Amino acid sequence: MNSVLKQLLSMKSAIILLVLFGIVSGVATFIENDFGVETSWALVYTAWWFELIQVLLCVILINNIMKYKMYKIDKLPSFLFHVGFIFILIGSGVTRYMGFEGTIHIRDGKQENRVLSSDSFIQVSAIKDGKHLGYDHKQLLSSIGSNNFSFSFNLDKDTVAVKLKEFIPSASKKVVDDTNGKPMISMMVSGYGESENVTLAEGETYETSEYTFTFNAKPKDTTKSEVAITLENGKFFINTKEKLSWFKMAENKRGDYELGAKQDFVTGQLYTIGNVNFAPRYIGLKGKEKIIEDKNP
Repeated sequence: MNSVLKQLLSMKSAIILLVLFGIVSGVATFIENDFGVETSWALVYTAWWFELIQVLLCVILINNIMKYKMYKIDKLPSFLFHVGFIFILIGSGVTRYMGFEGTIHIRDGKQENRVLSSDSFIQVSAIKDGKHLGYDHKQLLSSIGSNNFSFSFNLDKDTVAVKLKEFIPSASKKVVDDTNGKPMISMMVSGYGESENVTLAEGETYETSEYTFTFNAKPKDTTKSEVAITLENGKFFINTKEKLSWFKMAENKRGDYELGAKQDFVTGQLYTIGNVNFAPRYIGLKGKEKIIEDKNP
């Protein structure tokens, strides 16, 4: 037992752990660059074995100081090196367990008392008897590797169990064909300096500050100009009482529709009304909105 402990606390073990620490830290940097900060923290920085390496290094360095009496004046350089590294390791531990990382935005000449935490949380919300209830669970999620986790908590005397079903990095919603789907359209709407992906199922509406987009539905606000999208005999049409322009991206052609006339509503075209542009991404009779991974977020 003593021989094992002696080998574990030897200078050879310290060198091996230092090399391992450097390699792992380098790998973590590449993981952070390719998969994000949260992934590197989930896989390396918060892993128990990475913390064990640092604890063992700290113990070995302290043991070597005492064993080789490095506190003597003639061994001052070695003593300072060991003590410096020990303080670095202790500092990282204090930061890890007692500190927190966040972002604070302070405008010139202003004061701010709020910090946005860099920690990730699983947020659970519910409504019971008219009351809004919530719970936050700190949890790192990795773009690679396993993310299996489960936890439970009490919410107004009820026990709630949460278990991960699937994790989709850079998730986004997309409408795709589905045999059990329904008539749907998806389009990118831009204007007023902003862009938004809008999905409308048959019977739904979408409003901007000036216009109401309807899909086989009646507008809720009749004071706004209506952009009416209709489905008739399996074909999609668009109609509006204001000037509507079109641009065929594949052919690099553009023009204006006849005012108030019903026109085919198709993909591959950019439509413009006033200060608003919209381009259909999906137009189908059997569509369903699904959450997919966006390869280019």
